Amino acid sequence: MKFTEEEVYAFMREVDTDGDSRIDFNEFTVYWIGKQQLASSQQRSAKSVLFPKHETSPKVSTLRSQFAELDADGNGYISLNELKLALVKKTGTYTDEEVHKIMVEADEDGDGKISFDEYVVMMVKAYWESP
Repeated sequence: MKFTEEEVYAFMREVDTDGDSRIDFNEFTVYWIGKQQLASSQQRSAKSVLFPKHETSPKVSTLRSQFAELDADGNGYISLNELKLALVKKTGTYTDEEVHKIMVEADEDGDGKISFDEYVVMMVKAYWESP
């Protein structure tokens, strides 16, 4: 498959959200999961997923800021306790079972903590699955 120079530049403008002329893993993940969720939802039902908030995927810089807020001790990971504190702060209540379920879903490598890459995947999935 060959692409024109114009197509490559258009792709870069869409995916390179921080404007550094490189596509890093997180930018690609946001792009790829968004495309997969959009294609999947279009095939599943007539329900439009293109609500105004879905015009673009979340920016990597926004995800990085959110992650930093959740990572209270600044060690580069979100622990089960940090996740629970953030959820309780935001909603008022979360059971240990609910927090554990979220952790298990997000913690793809099973190390008991959420890395930034795992956080990006979790948030992009949630973004595209929300009504």
